[in-house]
Amino acid sequence: MHERSGRRPRRRQWRIAAVGLGTCLAVELAAFIFYTAFQPRHPNEFLRHFRQHPYRAYMLVPGARSGDGRFSINTQGFRGPEISPAKPSGVFRIACLGDEVTFGDSATTDSHTWPARMEQALRARNHAASSQSAGIEVINAGVPGYTSLESLIHFETWLLDYNLDAAVFHHGFNDAVFMACFKDFAPDYTHARRVFWDPKPRWWERSFLLSLGLRRFDTAANPWGMGPAMELSQLLLTDAGCMAVSDEQKQAYFKPERMRVFARNLRSFVFVARAHGVEPVLSTTVCGPPAGFLAEVVGRLNDCIRQTAASLDVRCIDIAAKMPWSAESFEDMRQPRDSPAGLERLGLLFAEELAHRKQESKRQTSADGGLSP
Repeated sequence: MHERSGRRPRRRQWRIAAVGLGTCLAVELAAFIFYTAFQPRHPNEFLRHFRQHPYRAYMLVPGARSGDGRFSINTQGFRGPEISPAKPSGVFRIACLGDEVTFGDSATTDSHTWPARMEQALRARNHAASSQSAGIEVINAGVPGYTSLESLIHFETWLLDYNLDAAVFHHGFNDAVFMACFKDFAPDYTHARRVFWDPKPRWWERSFLLSLGLRRFDTAANPWGMGPAMELSQLLLTDAGCMAVSDEQKQAYFKPERMRVFARNLRSFVFVARAHGVEPVLSTTVCGPPAGFLAEVVGRLNDCIRQTAASLDVRCIDIAAKMPWSAESFEDMRQPRDSPAGLERLGLLFAEELAHRKQESKRQTSADGGLSP
């Protein structure tokens, strides 16, 4: 009798343990299904969009997509639809290099970035002139956070293999940050840039229940979105706190001779492009009063862009002069609004300048007795 009565509590305990384990597994499975099916907004979603690169610190992950559907990265690592590395016959291919403005942080879809708007406008012009709409192809090679140095490396080591006809270089703001927000300065930008830090989740964070119970210890890499939010700068800069230095400190840190590095990168881009039969196009950038002293530094870099373009006989699209900062066109100190007055207008300005350049080339070819392209 005593033996039988002793078995019953043990059986009950085993049943309770089995039910508890089954419940935990069911909750884990339900959480996994919900997360993979609905993909709720992750505070550090950008971690899935970038990865380390040995030469340019970091790159976009081919095939990555934002959880809210705002953007997609194609298999070549560019924002937007798929393209073929081999350029189709009869196509004029343009690459747009730049930072988060070119990438289109403020664009609500891939087709609303300024490179996409430029392509749409150029195709419309081409269609009206020749009844052919498939003669223009634009590659959005912008990467959030890039400076002129990363884009120069990106251009020389990756984009040149795409048989480009022209390339637009749209940089200034992030270079200004590296020049004015850091006390120390290195011409290779190692004073500010570090290789992308890809944090990994701790072992318990792979469990929904354990993450829920240990939330105070969760990291930014928590796959369930329970960890603290991070800024991209925390993963890319040697000291992200430098982004918050005062205007007085920026003025004390900034030295005009630092601009020589930016000018060097511009010239290198032009020389490399021409050596490979690609027409280089430089562009000034817009930075409004909310940026404080950084807006002044960007203004000086814009002067450097204009002077470099003039000295090397390169086309310069002066966006800063043609589209000055206004609250109607920009949602912050530099990001154009996704509106007709913002990204659409910016794309049209680039298209008009490039179309004008093509018309000039045709007239020059005709005057020289050659065949028009």
